[in-house]
Amino acid sequence: MMRLAGLACYPVKSLGGVIADTVTLTSLGLDGDRRWAVIGADGTVLTQRQFARMAAIRALPGAGGSLRLHARTGIIDIAPPVGEHGRAEAIVWGTRVDTALAAPEASAFLSGLLDTEARLVRLDREDARRCGTAPSGSTEYTSLADSLPVLVTTTGSLAALGSLLAQAGLDAVPMDRFRANLIVEHDTPWAEHGWRGLRIGAAELRLAHPCERCQVPTIDQHTGEVDPR
Repeated sequence: MMRLAGLACYPVKSLGGVIADTVTLTSLGLDGDRRWAVIGADGTVLTQRQFARMAAIRALPGAGGSLRLHARTGIIDIAPPVGEHGRAEAIVWGTRVDTALAAPEASAFLSGLLDTEARLVRLDREDARRCGTAPSGSTEYTSLADSLPVLVTTTGSLAALGSLLAQAGLDAVPMDRFRANLIVEHDTPWAEHGWRGLRIGAAELRLAHPCERCQVPTIDQHTGEVDPR
């Protein structure tokens, strides 16, 4: 028996997100998920892999595509840019993606928090970035996520990981460390590796491949602190 146990949306890539009760599924994934990103001076997208403290900056979606950023030092509301502040190429794993720059105040806010030059950008086109697994000429596109539009995890696999960590004398990690969009309640560990797809209500998803994990699951998603173990 399996059921959808949780939904999460991350409006800005690598910033804190929100737990959702309902979501709208679009061709780019959950509506509003990872449509924004923070880029450095050379256009490379900044992530928790380089700046763990990004986890402690919470991004809340607002009406009409707007955004509110919460940090310990303050709050800023950001209107969705439509090109009035210029455009920039965001580089995601070597792929250059055309994006709209947010207002300079947003970039200044993030630069101060991260102590590095940072600019906030928004994906304002649905056809700007083709899925890496899509065949040539395909109309499958994705957001500013690392790879594909939707990330799925299961409770059974998290429990199995917790058991392995316990055997090594380490504490279990919570589900939010994996920053998944869809959390499926299922008892069998790693069963999802054999699934070809999921049907949730009227939506049908094709599962492409397992997600290789980096060091992000070692980062506390509330404090931005790295577990030294």
